[in-house]
Amino acid sequence: MKLLLFLQSEKSKKNLKLSILLSKCFVLILIGILIYFLFSLRKGYTADPSIKLKIAQSIINLQNPKGYDIKFASNDVFSKLVVWDSPVTDQRITMNRVYWKPERTPVGFSNKYEHVGKTVKLRKTTFTGIENPRVEGYSILKDQGRLIPYVQVSYKNGDKTFRGMIFCVYDKTSHRTLFVESSGLDRDFSEKVVLDFVHNLGTIR
Repeated sequence: MKLLLFLQSEKSKKNLKLSILLSKCFVLILIGILIYFLFSLRKGYTADPSIKLKIAQSIINLQNPKGYDIKFASNDVFSKLVVWDSPVTDQRITMNRVYWKPERTPVGFSNKYEHVGKTVKLRKTTFTGIENPRVEGYSILKDQGRLIPYVQVSYKNGDKTFRGMIFCVYDKTSHRTLFVESSGLDRDFSEKVVLDFVHNLGTIR
């Protein structure tokens, strides 16, 4: 009986040691991921503009929007994102890889946004600030054999009115999706610069 209790005690100690070891490994992995993520963010902000452009072009073949500065670029496991700002109007253009959202396909995008005159539930994005916008227009851009659905929206931030556009760039061969979003003050917003930018996009890599 004593031997049995001893063996059970030893087994419990081993299980406890294993649990502690696994917990430590898990914490170390999380710390490693956090350090990698922070390093990627820092690099995305502080790299030379030519380096940022190369990072952006590793996601998809593109040209910088005319008159815009590239502010952030990241192409890693956790973030495939590029941000451009206009130094004149403060209009912003972002390009972001989308994975699991239902609206990542043209059909899903249409189901969510093809409701002109209605408000769409949309969580505020970190980089464009578009939140629960009103749909002002829905169109499809025919470009290089692709059909790119996009929506024109408006939204309020405090007492200011903003306009925006959201494009669903979907590669039906690889099933990869990029969302191109842009936002800016209503009086300064340029649709043309965003349409020209999307028109010049190549194949998603």
